[in-house]
Amino acid sequence: MSLNIQDITNIHDHRAPVTDTDHCAIPLFHGTRSYALEASDKDRERFYAACDRVMTFARVLANGNTLDQEALLTYQRQKDGKFLSVPVFLYKKTTYEYGDLYLTSCYTDALIYAACAGGELGEYAHAQCIGFEAFGVDLTEEVRLASSVIMEEYEKYRHSEKLILVYDGVAFQDLQDRNGNPFLVLCDDKEMEKRSHAWAINNLYDSKVSDNGVCCHHLRLPHPATYTATVIHEKDFVAGIALFTDIQDIDRYLKRHPLL
Repeated sequence: MSLNIQDITNIHDHRAPVTDTDHCAIPLFHGTRSYALEASDKDRERFYAACDRVMTFARVLANGNTLDQEALLTYQRQKDGKFLSVPVFLYKKTTYEYGDLYLTSCYTDALIYAACAGGELGEYAHAQCIGFEAFGVDLTEEVRLASSVIMEEYEKYRHSEKLILVYDGVAFQDLQDRNGNPFLVLCDDKEMEKRSHAWAINNLYDSKVSDNGVCCHHLRLPHPATYTATVIHEKDFVAGIALFTDIQDIDRYLKRHPLL
């Protein structure tokens, strides 16, 4: 996945309004790790292919009900609950597309994604590898090799810096919803289309993070290389909370969300 990145020395406000109605007037965020940007396309694709193989195997294992269910529930409670969990059952039934950049309208959601080493898929695939070993699952040679790749690459993600990428002024025509549908739907009735577009845009602009809750939207950017993102480094994450959210008691918020 090719990305254009520009670094900044100090965090600054990205909320200056875009004057035309064709571009998003609020920043959109992507949480990641520095290794995801530094790794070669070949290494990223190798890691993703290994995750796909492991998750596909885990889905078959989960549906087969061959493990002791009481022991499995105990293990899930003691660990992080990801091994043979619901996302494993749903793998390949969801609309995730490798190569698309997933964006959120809420800065705090991006912080949570940045905490995932190897991304959400990498976190789940890594948990399956740990679970396979814990339960002594008999692996095929292909899955064993894929697990080795994941265990090796996961550590590179885990030990790299957390980052937030900020995208300003993204054209609405370039955005999709999280299911891969156009963000702004075209229709023959132009008046209805106009109302539909206005509703979608205003709904997106209603995104808010405050002490009282979150209203968040998730989108896809299929061709991120056409945009330049600004990087927020981990040392500036807390400053970003003050800048991009309406949270007043930041210390209290951080205590309630130790992952951040």
